[in-house]
Amino acid sequence: MSLSTLLLCSATSAIHHGHVVDHAARTQPLILTALPSADADEALPSTFDWRTVDGKNFVTADVNQHIPIYCGSCWIHGTLAALNDRIKIARNAAFPDVMLSRQAAMNCVPLLSAPDMPPPGCNGGDPWSIHHYMSKHPLPDESCQPYEAKNGMCNAEGQCRNCFHPMMVADPTTPKVEYSSPGCWAVPFVGYKVSEYGGVAGEESMQREILSRGPIVCSVAADATFLLDYEKHLVDGVYVDETYLPAGGGPSGHDKSEIDHDVEITGWGVSESGLPYWTIRNSWGTYWGERGWFKLLRGSNHLFIEEDCQWAVPDTSALEENIQARAVGDYVTGMQVKPTDESAADLLRRRAAAARAARASVATPAPKEPLLAARVPAAAAAASTSSRTAGIFTYVVGLTLVTAAAAAFGAEWARRRQRGEEEAGKEGSGGDAVLESVAPYTRA
Repeated sequence: MSLSTLLLCSATSAIHHGHVVDHAARTQPLILTALPSADADEALPSTFDWRTVDGKNFVTADVNQHIPIYCGSCWIHGTLAALNDRIKIARNAAFPDVMLSRQAAMNCVPLLSAPDMPPPGCNGGDPWSIHHYMSKHPLPDESCQPYEAKNGMCNAEGQCRNCFHPMMVADPTTPKVEYSSPGCWAVPFVGYKVSEYGGVAGEESMQREILSRGPIVCSVAADATFLLDYEKHLVDGVYVDETYLPAGGGPSGHDKSEIDHDVEITGWGVSESGLPYWTIRNSWGTYWGERGWFKLLRGSNHLFIEEDCQWAVPDTSALEENIQARAVGDYVTGMQVKPTDESAADLLRRRAAAARAARASVATPAPKEPLLAARVPAAAAAASTSSRTAGIFTYVVGLTLVTAAAAAFGAEWARRRQRGEEEAGKEGSGGDAVLESVAPYTRA
């Protein structure tokens, strides 16, 4: 039996995308400010999407949890996608875009129910664990520790590292570092935490949280039907699984034990035929779905999407302090330091100005006139050659006719003088008529 057949035969069974139910161990939410759901009197827009707000995009790049090898890390991907976008929203889409390190989260975030055990990583986890961890410990960005789709160690190098080329490692003049793996060593980083976190459920509360503070991460039942037959269940581009909508409105036969995936919701809308939907980012790469995204029926807890969602408020203060301090990172130590002292900087400014002035004083030779043939395509060049040949031919023919006309005119003039005719005007007009008759050729 093939894998696809096996999966479809158990379409209502959970597939290991990476969501692990750890609700009993969840800590109390960390809430310091009023929740958006308190503004229940404010009307909600019929459509909203953080991908395009007043013509501006507030979401970051899409990724794939399944490469370079399969990894059940949706809980990390969905959670960090929402945090990445909330950071962008909080900073009004200012440079730089921040992508939190998925691998650092894989290496370091433990299950709340097993805090002393190695972090679960590809074995699955709960988004709440990430928010709880980040309320106490910072995560670096993706440039510190790229995604490897495998469980790692939560040591200093497992969070942020740099490496030398093997030739530099062998070179005795290379600065000495404490290698924690071949050619690589740990470096410090600018980290990101969360100041608040909590949960939200139900269509309207979810909408108000998204509208007010940004995307949320939600659990969903992404069964084999969704995985393998997604495109067969689209209605106006919206995914609808009819088994969740039995005739007569009775129980569907599905239950929350099927929840096995975590995704990011960035907004909502209504299809052309009036079907309400959620706008959702998946973590299976841009080749899947609508360039990595999909729409899911909204308002009926379809696939249990409105059952268990979570939010967090990112803390970007370390980044802002780094930018304001105009600090720069050292390649070897990774330490954030200020540029050279002002006296040395002033000397370098003067040298740079002198170098620019010296360069500007050097006479720049005038560019050579480009050859026309080098700029004209071969076909145009051939046409130009043909045109010149025709012009020469026309000129030769015209010259021959003019010579013949002149000879005729001279002979006629001589005959008239011999007859003693003194009507010079007539002779002149006759000559003009002959010249006019050949004019079209001479003008070529």
